[in-house]
Amino acid sequence: MKVGTKQVIGTVLWLLTAGASQAQQVAVPPDLSVATDKANKPDMRAPEGLAELAFMIGNWELSTTFVIKGETTHTKARMQAWYTMGGFAVERLQIHPNGNAGEGVFVSTELFSVHPKTGEIVGVAQNNLGNRKFIEGKFIDGAFTTTVSGEMYEGAKIINRFVYSDVTPDSFSMRAEASDDEGLTWRDGGYHVRAVRTEP
Repeated sequence: MKVGTKQVIGTVLWLLTAGASQAQQVAVPPDLSVATDKANKPDMRAPEGLAELAFMIGNWELSTTFVIKGETTHTKARMQAWYTMGGFAVERLQIHPNGNAGEGVFVSTELFSVHPKTGEIVGVAQNNLGNRKFIEGKFIDGAFTTTVSGEMYEGAKIINRFVYSDVTPDSFSMRAEASDDEGLTWRDGGYHVRAVRTEP
């Protein structure tokens, strides 16, 4: 009799749990794919620190200059950035035709979020060369700067940082800097970008 009662109670609890689970699956998450307008107003549901990245949300044309092994290459590329993970992160995609990957395209994606303890912007990057990098972002002297560590182009183990400056609602500049001494000194990283918004 006791075993039968336990089985009934267990079945009822399973049905309630399954029903609640199905109800949660029915709920449609909010669409935050376009979380800013042309004035770069962040979605109010995004974490406070993530609003610092609102300037890059949208679609962009990139005019890039690469200097690799003494050779300079100018290319046109594109970038998209949007809120993801229910507004708790920003995802960014860059596509560079005939960039530093040689023939074909160079594709990289970054995911930025806010560290729950420090409030700093952190992230991870991956590209189609198989390189993975870790990102720490902060504002330094009025410019947004991301310090990137990990495996770089052709397996180099230097530290890079990317400085975003001259930010307006429709444009910004970005330059790469590199360090050969764990961030004590910095030099030109051979990569400069001018970004122009193509649509919000």
